[in-house]
Amino acid sequence: ASALKYLLPLWMARHLPKLADPNDAMTTTSSKKKSKEHKKRSREWNRQLEETIIRILYALTRFLPRQDDPHDTLPRLVAKFADDSDKCERLVELLLRYDEK
Repeated sequence: ASALKYLLPLWMARHLPKLADPNDAMTTTSSKKKSKEHKKRSREWNRQLEETIIRILYALTRFLPRQDDPHDTLPRLVAKFADDSDKCERLVELLLRYDEK
């Protein structure tokens, strides 16, 4: 459950790790072109990170014990979403986005 402390801010798209720009040291490419390429890679990085977080949360909800769990881990995970309407809105937003694909 302590992993949720790190996972949920990522889920909410807060405190996302930044993608390093390997072209910063290169001076041959124009700055406009570098900026466009970096933005494209950054969008792809954020998309992959978002998908990974979704997969982790899916695995947690699927494989956490449902019965005879002395720690009530699944209800505690569900409570994290039930207590915060922003997390529920983010969940619906992502469900709609990935439903279109």
